[in-house]
Amino acid sequence: MRPKLLSLILLFSVLMSPCLNAQDAAFYMKYANKGDKDAMCKLANCYLRGEGGVEQNLNAALNWYEFAAKKGSVEGQFMAAYCYFYKLGTSEDFLIHGLGYLNKAQKKDYAPAHWLAAQFWKSQRQSGLYLSNIRKAANGNYGVGQSEYGLLYLYGSSEYGISQDIPTGVAWLKKAAENNNAKGMYHIGVCYDSGMGVVKDHNKAFEYYNASAQLGYAGAQARVGYAFLVGDSVDVDYSTAYQYFKAAAEQDNGYAYGRIGDMYYYGLGMEENNNTAMDMYKAAANLGDALSMCQLAYMYGNGIGASKDYNLMYKYYKQAADLDNSVGQCGLGDCYMYGYGVSKSENTGYLWYKKAAEQDNEEAWYCLACCFRDGRGTGKNSTKFIETLEKSANLD
Repeated sequence: MRPKLLSLILLFSVLMSPCLNAQDAAFYMKYANKGDKDAMCKLANCYLRGEGGVEQNLNAALNWYEFAAKKGSVEGQFMAAYCYFYKLGTSEDFLIHGLGYLNKAQKKDYAPAHWLAAQFWKSQRQSGLYLSNIRKAANGNYGVGQSEYGLLYLYGSSEYGISQDIPTGVAWLKKAAENNNAKGMYHIGVCYDSGMGVVKDHNKAFEYYNASAQLGYAGAQARVGYAFLVGDSVDVDYSTAYQYFKAAAEQDNGYAYGRIGDMYYYGLGMEENNNTAMDMYKAAANLGDALSMCQLAYMYGNGIGASKDYNLMYKYYKQAADLDNSVGQCGLGDCYMYGYGVSKSENTGYLWYKKAAEQDNEEAWYCLACCFRDGRGTGKNSTKFIETLEKSANLD
């Protein structure tokens, strides 16, 4: 499934931002009609984004990119290939109509074209060709390629035979950030937040998140929104937090939807509204946000924002638990322990508590203590009861 149109246009903004000017489309049209290939590309940019006094028209954008490509514009060749690959303004086959443009741009050693070739070979599951092209894009000082290449090393990739090499990953991500790449900035922020390959520095992490958010990167917008929500590195500002979350949610960021849900649920900067909160949590859960799955389970289990429904309570805790979320695992333990939405099984409940406790979930440790005290799902054991109770207490 190809990415949503908004995501593709935002990606284009990252790809071609140095080429975008604030001129009116009519200005570019005048020179494009005279055969100026640079004006053709800029006019196409206006149509692609719906800027400069014209409405978005993807077909017109592709047409002007192709005009520029046929005049030898490497930007036009790349962007025509990009449109065919992502089906922007056309449904024609990329191999027939777009690959030729891509090849021409690659022959000119155009780094963005190497990046697009990497995406093509990735889609074809040709790992060797993917890696060689993404490496060319990175070595061509192309920020988008550098961030993608850096992440392969930061976390390692068994699929592409790359062992984790955190220093190499950080080095490439820093190069991407220096090239004003929003994704690179965000992930360098993650590194500073966690001390991964760099000295842990929370304030520096926020600087990178903020810079990335200003460039429209959804993950960074969600992080900055959270900072304003709780007063982390900045003063609490619910209005600003909501604006960042809203911008990220518009790019289908599940975490952002979930935190908007929190704002409605707890009445943070707005009137409490459990029904709206539940809608936001559902949107977030559909996008894979485990925290929102747990909140939905809790709301259905307690009849908040909807009638009590233990089947849905079980469903959402199970979804979160399957994502290795400790709150979901502990909640699933409750479902089995007491028969909420599933056949009662104290032994299974005990095992889920134990799984959550392995992630130092404080409530799970307490539930384990109760199991050892009462002999539920396991044998009574006063020594383990005290040990697990102390563990829960030490985790507050």
